[in-house]
Amino acid sequence: MGSFFVKMFEMLLEGNKEKRQSTLFHLKSFVFLCLILVLFTSRVWNIQGCIRSLVSKQMQSLILDIVRIGVHLFTSLVIIAFVIFIISAIIYEILDKKSNNIERIDYFHRLRIGSSFRFSSSLENVLIFLMTGYVFDNNFVSEYISIYSQYLWICIFIACGIEFVSSSLIGILNRFFVFWTSSDIKDKE
Repeated sequence: MGSFFVKMFEMLLEGNKEKRQSTLFHLKSFVFLCLILVLFTSRVWNIQGCIRSLVSKQMQSLILDIVRIGVHLFTSLVIIAFVIFIISAIIYEILDKKSNNIERIDYFHRLRIGSSFRFSSSLENVLIFLMTGYVFDNNFVSEYISIYSQYLWICIFIACGIEFVSSSLIGILNRFFVFWTSSDIKDKE
């Protein structure tokens, strides 16, 4: 099992930046697909119970601890990215109308785009961690909700739902279910 994780990390860390990002996007899509299948089929075949019986209690506890850390880390990143996005968008609009400093305008434009990307990426990660936590503990989402104020978690769940439909689900469909020919791939390049 340890050698599997070593190979997985080597695969994620090798190559240039674009190759690593592509590998990470494919991995996230695969994890999403697996979690969706597990949660969907658990209503009929109790897959969650099977997974829990395969994994030792100590390993489940370790996974839940890692998931708790991850979900709170990425929730913090969602909040920070949202605040930076709002501030940079306001400053960008003000500078775009009143300033001639192209470099500063470009900086806030890039900051706005970067924080928007970080926001959506962190939302995907929050959703992955919430789904993973729910697989191992049905009370995980309730515990998460109880930590944050009512309005914050409602906003995060709405944003997670929108992000899931607009980005993650489309990515899963494109990576695993759309038939791409070699000419389609060449056209994209």
